Amino acid sequence: MENGTKTCFIISGGDFAKMPYDIPSGAFITACDCGLDHAMKMGIVPDLVIGDLDSVSDKGKRFMEDNDIKCLLYPSDKDDTDTALAVKYLISQGFNDLRIMCAFGGRYDHELGNIAAARYAALRGAVVRLEGADTRAVVFSGRSGSEGNAAAGSVSAGNVSKRSVSVERADGFSLSVISLTDKCSGVYIKGAKYELENAVINGDSTLGVSNEFVDDTVTVSVGDGVLMVVMARM
Repeated sequence: MENGTKTCFIISGGDFAKMPYDIPSGAFITACDCGLDHAMKMGIVPDLVIGDLDSVSDKGKRFMEDNDIKCLLYPSDKDDTDTALAVKYLISQGFNDLRIMCAFGGRYDHELGNIAAARYAALRGAVVRLEGADTRAVVFSGRSGSEGNAAAGSVSAGNVSKRSVSVERADGFSLSVISLTDKCSGVYIKGAKYELENAVINGDSTLGVSNEFVDDTVTVSVGDGVLMVVMARM
């Protein structure tokens, strides 16, 4: 991990999906409500549980007590989803590289809520990776996010300063980029069938939808705005 990058893992309450990569030893792990049951299935003891515990199984609650896991308990009547509460808490603790597991599937409104929470974090300089069985996404910002975004690489092209993320080819997955703000400018795509150079993608545009990998690694950059890179199983 790059200098200045502070990584955490969040296990959300979408459909269960196997961990796509190994969690580094000592990484900080948060489970959101029934994400605790997912953590148990993965053989993971999280450092923290956040939520109102309305969807955690009795077995999960016993697991939390037996392992003395810290819990930030919220009332059921609240203004944020459990995953959004986790994202906001972890951003306040200085984490800037968030990996949300089991982020997709289940209730569609919660999927959208997870994307909204990722946008919140990206606007504060974080890079958020959302993982599911059939969908993977990266949400990050250009200059509209806070400065010092070490979790996304900073590069320049001419006089255009931009931030970049790289995504690895996955067989059977498409590649799309979508603006999560009114517009994203200074958008570059390298290593894909349809490349872009210093492009603008508006929030109501489908210009970046349904691209394909050419190289094993595709690099996506943005100068201004919050951009979501989506890989979806075809």
